[in-house]
Amino acid sequence: MTSTNTQQESVTYQCKRCGATSALESLFVVTDPPVKGNDKTCVTCMSYEQRTSSVTKTILGWIVPGLFWGAAFTESVQGTAAFVVAIPLATFLGIFLHELGHAAGATLVGAKVVALSFGSGLQMRVFRWHGRFFLFGPLPIEGMTLVNDVPKRGYRWRMILIFFAGPAANLLLAVLLWRYFVTTESGSETLESVVFLFALINTLLGVFNLVPFGSANQLGVVSSDGRQILQHLGMSNSDITAAAEQVTSGEAYLEWMYGDPVRAARLLQPEIDRDPPDPYMAILGSAVLLDTKRFSEGIQLCERALLQTPIAEVRATLENNLSCLLIRQGDESDLPRIDILTKSALRLMSVSLAVRATRGSYFLRAGRYRDAIALLDDERFVMEKAESQARVSAHLALANFRLGNTDEASSALDRAQQLYPDLDEIADVERAMRQELAPEQV
Repeated sequence: MTSTNTQQESVTYQCKRCGATSALESLFVVTDPPVKGNDKTCVTCMSYEQRTSSVTKTILGWIVPGLFWGAAFTESVQGTAAFVVAIPLATFLGIFLHELGHAAGATLVGAKVVALSFGSGLQMRVFRWHGRFFLFGPLPIEGMTLVNDVPKRGYRWRMILIFFAGPAANLLLAVLLWRYFVTTESGSETLESVVFLFALINTLLGVFNLVPFGSANQLGVVSSDGRQILQHLGMSNSDITAAAEQVTSGEAYLEWMYGDPVRAARLLQPEIDRDPPDPYMAILGSAVLLDTKRFSEGIQLCERALLQTPIAEVRATLENNLSCLLIRQGDESDLPRIDILTKSALRLMSVSLAVRATRGSYFLRAGRYRDAIALLDDERFVMEKAESQARVSAHLALANFRLGNTDEASSALDRAQQLYPDLDEIADVERAMRQELAPEQV
């Protein structure tokens, strides 16, 4: 383990935008143009820029092809305008149909549909209906269907059918639309243009998703339906058995993020009790235990999981979660240990917002208010869930208050209250501010 870590830390990478450094190359991507010879951008900055600038890029991606196709296939301003308006609508409806196809396939083979996601963007709207999560984003550029409880008998073929059902739904609609376009004289150039566009987009979605490819992002490798079909065809019987028996964490993750953390803890309880624990499941399990205030169990889970993995990224994340649990537990004697843990996690994963927030919380507890503000005053925290944003804002409020920056403290506290008014830390900060103001008021 020692030699591996030494090898990993021989090179240090730096983000050209935020300046964060790490020995883990997997936390950086190559982007253009380089700044002072550095072409590396951390995954956090990349994600933030994609999610904040994607609106403009996506709108341009609608208008430019719309004008081109409209001018090429129609002879009127109305036809061109119809193309421009119909592109985002057709793309979103194509994605919607694609995910409904996956959901229909899952239902057909007896699996449970946990969540459907349509679109992307910085602000996702989440609803729960009949036990399922529905996520809607403003940008029609991606979708997701999460399934669980796939019957073990015939697992391979059930999964292949689920993967194939999404592209099949697009291609079926495309065939119907192409038939209408070729055989029907509607007399309306605008209608024919829109039908052509819907047929083309559904054809592209169906064919593109059947092409076997994978792309890497900060969440890991995202595989196309075609690639997943080939993977399941090539899996051995033992791999299929292991996959069928694997506990799916997706439902628990959604419950933790958008639903009921207590239910998430119940779903993860078998993994929490597992000995030795799976380090990856321990990351989610300890985060859920933190939010359900089961601090001692979470601390034990992290400590047991740290004994099981030499992987630097996993260790840093577990160290961060362990630090959060120790901080929330509130024992002042743990501060030296929290210092060591958060320093270690930040050294390896300074690009992580969660790690920065935890180190900032330690600085706040240790009375290092300027250091806390330096880490917590970061606009990229807008990508975190509302509870995490509120916690960061509450900590910023207290740090600024202790430094005499009352206006900044008031603004940060107002933001925390707007984001998550029931957060315990908000009440703690308000109480501390009142207590420190009381002598002056007297």
